[in-house]
Amino acid sequence: MKKFFSILLAFALTLPVFAQTYVDGDTTYEFEPYNYLQFQAGAGYTVGESSNFGDLLSPAAAISWGRQFRPVIGMRLGLSGWQSKGAWAATGDIFAFNYAALNADAMFNLSNLFCGWKPQRKLNVSAFVGLAANLAFNNDEAQDVNAKVGKTGKESFSHLWDGSKILPVGRAGLVADFRCTDRVSLNLEVNG
Repeated sequence: MKKFFSILLAFALTLPVFAQTYVDGDTTYEFEPYNYLQFQAGAGYTVGESSNFGDLLSPAAAISWGRQFRPVIGMRLGLSGWQSKGAWAATGDIFAFNYAALNADAMFNLSNLFCGWKPQRKLNVSAFVGLAANLAFNNDEAQDVNAKVGKTGKESFSHLWDGSKILPVGRAGLVADFRCTDRVSLNLEVNG
C-alpha cells in the first residue's frame, strides 16, 4: 500500500502544470490555489444478506476541508459517518451500528486534466483516492441478533465486536461538482 501511494504521489507531482491561464474574450484568468469547505448529506449502502436494497440504506453525513493546489491536483481532509446496517439471512434480522471516519483524500480534477482549466466551467468531474480511520461503535443490535442466532443452533457471527473498533480503510470515488455561483456549488459523490 505504501508503494502504491508513493507512486501516486510521484505521478501527481510530475503532472505538467498546464492551462494555468485562461483567456475569455478580453479577460485573462490565472489559476490561484484555493481552499474550500464541503457539507454533505446522503445515504450509505452496506453490502449484506438482505434481499431488499432499501433494508440496508442508512443516513450519512460529512464535513470536509480541501485545498486545490493546481488545476488538476488537490487534497481533502474530512469527517464522515452516522449509521450503517447489516443483515443476517438465517433469521431475516437487520441491525444498525454507528460509525465515524477521519479521512484524507488526494483529489484529481478530471475535467481540468482532459479539457484544460476553465474557471467558469459549470460541471467538474473529479476522482479521489484516500485513507481513513473508521471508528465503529454502538453495536448492541448486532449483539442481540447474534444471541438470537445462537439460540437456534445456527452458526453465529464470526467477526462480532463489542464496544468500539477502529479500522484503517482505503477509499476511492468520483465527484460531479455543479457550479451554482462563484462561491457555491452542489456535488454528487459516489465512494466506497
